[in-house]
Amino acid sequence: MLKLKKKIRILYIITGLTSGGAELNLASIINHLDLSAFEPIVCSLTTTYDVLPLIRKKTNRIYILNAKRQIDFIKTIFLVRKIIKKENPDIIHCILFHSNIIGRFAAIGLRKKIITSVRTKLLNNHIGNFIDFISQSLVDIYLVNSNSLRNFITHYGIKEKKIFLIENSIDFKIFKPTKAKEDIRNELNLPKIPVITTVANFKTQKDYPTIIKALNLIKDEFNFTYLILGKSLKFEDKELNIKALINKYGLKNVRFLGFRNDVANILSITDIWVSSTMFEGQSNSLLEAMAMSVPIITTNIPENKELVHHNKEALLIPVKSPTSLANSIKILLNDKEMAEKLAMNAQKRVRKLYNHQGPLNKIINLYYQI
Repeated sequence: MLKLKKKIRILYIITGLTSGGAELNLASIINHLDLSAFEPIVCSLTTTYDVLPLIRKKTNRIYILNAKRQIDFIKTIFLVRKIIKKENPDIIHCILFHSNIIGRFAAIGLRKKIITSVRTKLLNNHIGNFIDFISQSLVDIYLVNSNSLRNFITHYGIKEKKIFLIENSIDFKIFKPTKAKEDIRNELNLPKIPVITTVANFKTQKDYPTIIKALNLIKDEFNFTYLILGKSLKFEDKELNIKALINKYGLKNVRFLGFRNDVANILSITDIWVSSTMFEGQSNSLLEAMAMSVPIITTNIPENKELVHHNKEALLIPVKSPTSLANSIKILLNDKEMAEKLAMNAQKRVRKLYNHQGPLNKIINLYYQI
């Protein structure tokens, strides 16, 4: 009698299922798993649901916890440990900082393989980096998505032999507009003026104040609509601060669109994509803008410079420089030929180097090998 091969059970632990790059990346991984070989289980530490519909297609084994504050840390470790004992996974794949730390401590003594996905630099979280360093013996593999991030965690003491680089990517079969541009503009009731767009949640890291100050510097010279795709997070919410600053400067035609599962549609009507991020791991939203051939302005941090080059695929500006951002927006609004050249070059680069299937195959192979 033929013996059926045992499925590999993977418990994904993630801080939340809000609309960020890490969460959407998780949904993509799960949706590309072969269910004859893998059995995915998901545990979200917080009550956030944006990407829940995207993962329910492949699993109904989903746990939503209710961690609200940092003081819930110990309680959450014990709750996660109960889930690990109940589900008995072969692999625990932790994603984002809180999950990375909670997952490894919850699994102590249970003989599980632990994968930690580090998605961004924790520049100001020295305590968090120290905890990561002293508890790295509990982790089998660190996944990073950029060389800059690999260098960062190596610098604070993570052993190089544990680090695997798997970059972000775009699924070009899925990430494309589903409606005509005119229909999208009509649905949003947009005036026929240039559209500037940011795709980022309301975190200090994303530095919305720099963008708002830059737009204030050009508002008397140009008419434009500013679209914001993002929302608040459980552990960090800067939405009220952002709205207060917009009101302070009297900016008009600013639209908060929240979480959207049709980002490609919004980018298709965007004239300039802007980001003032202070640090990253590797930006999914930047790759999406490149894929949609949108003129890009972003910061000249090392993580972004791995993806785009100044004056070739994007305009790169210093961090926290509203004047530089304002001047760059002016350049692209006034020089359509340059904007089109940057956008075309960016799209060529992302299609050549960041095709979706390669990174997914690397992750799946890692699951088999660990």
